Amino acid sequence: MVDYRLDPLWLKLNFLSGERTGDLHALVVSKTGCSSALATVLIDEYRRFLFLALRVGHEVAPPPSVDRVWQLHVQHAANYWNVLGELISERAVSEASGAIQEADVYRKTLASYEGVFGSPAPPQIWPHKLNDGGGLRRAAARMLRRLK
Repeated sequence: MVDYRLDPLWLKLNFLSGERTGDLHALVVSKTGCSSALATVLIDEYRRFLFLALRVGHEVAPPPSVDRVWQLHVQHAANYWNVLGELISERAVSEASGAIQEADVYRKTLASYEGVFGSPAPPQIWPHKLNDGGGLRRAAARMLRRLK
């Protein structure tokens, strides 16, 4: 497999990391109450999720904490569509079938994460087993509380 760090998409997504995400970083800290260091990690994992969504060829699902960052970015960043639109001209895979269960999609996402990035997803951000009684979105608040 080709090193993801050489992929032009990854190079473009680097604009979503570090100092270039000042507004997003401040938003994540403000809305979740997490530390600055954790916000940086969450934004980096959000970038990895976006890369997977555009590269692995199957539907992907974010972990609760990354989903929260994604939702904050969409809801509060006035330039979300402009910035990502300029960076990314591709579209994520979207499967029409409703038969695929969210947990199955998440498991495939974890497997793809390890395959693409060369190591398992960090379990403190990407829990390897989710609460069977709730969906990914409902688990987001619980996950963020544990990460603080």
